[in-house]
Amino acid sequence: MARTNRDWPRVRKGRNGAGEIMWVVDLRPHGKRKYFSSKDAADGEAQIQRIRLRKEGIEGFEFTPDQRIDARAAITVLSGSGLSLTQAARIAIEFHGIRISGVSVNDSVAAFVKTKSKSARYQKDLRLKLEKFSLAFPNRKLAEISAKEIRNWLSERGAAVTQNNYRSALSVLFSYAKTEEWIASNPIEYVAAKGVESEPPGILELFQVRALLEACLKLEPEFVPALTIALFAGIRPESELWHLERRHVDLSKAEIDVHHSKSKASTRFQRIQKNLVGWLRRYLPNEPGPLSPRGDAYYSRLQRIREEAGIIVWPQDALRHSFASYRYAACNDENLTRKEMGHYGSVHTFLRHYKNRVRDEDAKEFWAITPNKITDSSAVTKTG
Repeated sequence: MARTNRDWPRVRKGRNGAGEIMWVVDLRPHGKRKYFSSKDAADGEAQIQRIRLRKEGIEGFEFTPDQRIDARAAITVLSGSGLSLTQAARIAIEFHGIRISGVSVNDSVAAFVKTKSKSARYQKDLRLKLEKFSLAFPNRKLAEISAKEIRNWLSERGAAVTQNNYRSALSVLFSYAKTEEWIASNPIEYVAAKGVESEPPGILELFQVRALLEACLKLEPEFVPALTIALFAGIRPESELWHLERRHVDLSKAEIDVHHSKSKASTRFQRIQKNLVGWLRRYLPNEPGPLSPRGDAYYSRLQRIREEAGIIVWPQDALRHSFASYRYAACNDENLTRKEMGHYGSVHTFLRHYKNRVRDEDAKEFWAITPNKITDSSAVTKTG
């Protein structure tokens, strides 16, 4: 190795491979020998190499010209990213390795769905959405799926709300995959949700309420407690209603103990209206046990009753939203209604959803719906 920049590289006379006497510039250990026909040319090359050594250091001799060009281009690409060339290289190696040996879309969906511990209905909905996604990308690695491919797939799902629902399911999947190191980056971060105009929640009209209760009495009388509690008390099905038992209802106090729900934030003793007390006095079971079926058993019964009642369009959470709208119209007290239904969102949101949805006379009629009125009207219908 050269002792100083000034005496490296050495310039001397020597012979080339053909045996000719030439002037030799010895670039070892950072290069090979170079041969020149004149001493001036050899001295010039030696000076160029000394200047290069001062500017680039020894490392500069360890790269080929193509490598130096590539490194400069990479640094330009990374400008402003906050990443060094080394960091970018490590990320690229990791990403490349995941793409080559990563988990397939099918396997990632199957493994992910098994980890979810939320309600059976949520898990079923999640599984159905993600299985559609996996069918669209057979024999593909999850890490290979790009944000553009996801956007194109979502655009085929229909309305903006539906696209957002599928996007939410994918977001949960890809977030989980990131923690499991199945992917190096989350493509959902580059897939924007669709803008959706906010609309008030859908509610049932009075004739639909009556038809629903008539159908329930006809087809599923044992389902009456669950249906009337959901409709006339606004209790959430999965987190609250499914966990209620006979002992949680105190008709003498006109009160339901919702403290046994899974929703800890909304646990409460809920006062109930006179018409609901009437329904429960007649149809509440005497023996201890749950007041409502759970999971698919709950939704299949509700589906059967809806079809019998001729209600084709069923708004999401129609029973709870109907309760809130009719109750607020009757009492004109947003704080009382929010307390009764365990609604702890903003007052602004509550009023935007439920204010001026129901006429006063319709609200009075809703809260006057008792078992006698439904059975009497059914009798009139049958005899008429």
